[in-house]
Amino acid sequence: RSFLDSMAFCKVKGINPCDELINASRMTDYKSVFLLELVPMENNNPLRKEDRAASEKVHNLLHDLYKDIGYDIIVVPFMPLHERAEFVKNKIKEL
Repeated sequence: RSFLDSMAFCKVKGINPCDELINASRMTDYKSVFLLELVPMENNNPLRKEDRAASEKVHNLLHDLYKDIGYDIIVVPFMPLHERAEFVKNKIKEL
């Protein structure tokens, strides 16, 4: 997670991020970021704070924020956990 995640949640909730959060997000220096595709979910899961539409909105905002800052976005497709882990390990080796 990064400061940009907090900024995305602020935008979804209609909150203007504070200056400290904006400044902190500009100080990150990642070459690449991993953005995991959303997992299928039921809208009636009591453990989730957001429904599918809100999750997609945050996901899309994260993508746009990462892109606007200039990060290389590596999208991790939805697949079983062990395959996702292998995918990420292999991408890290390529960096």
